[in-house]
Amino acid sequence: MYYYDNEKLSWSQRAAQEAEKVASISCSGHGRAYIDGYVNVDGNPICECYSCYGGIDCSLFSSNCSANVEG
Repeated sequence: MYYYDNEKLSWSQRAAQEAEKVASISCSGHGRAYIDGYVNVDGNPICECYSCYGGIDCSLFSSNCSANVEG
């Protein structure tokens, strides 16, 4: 049911490949991309930036951003 022939992957192997592909998206250490998160116009996952960061790869720091240092 999950294998069509030797050349095609099972659903679990395809899911693992998709997850690895999304995990390899670089968000400059200031965000993450999620397999079920936001996508661009082509349907590809994009970075979801942490607070105070923006841009396509979360590399732009907002200098007027306030941080909570107590929590």
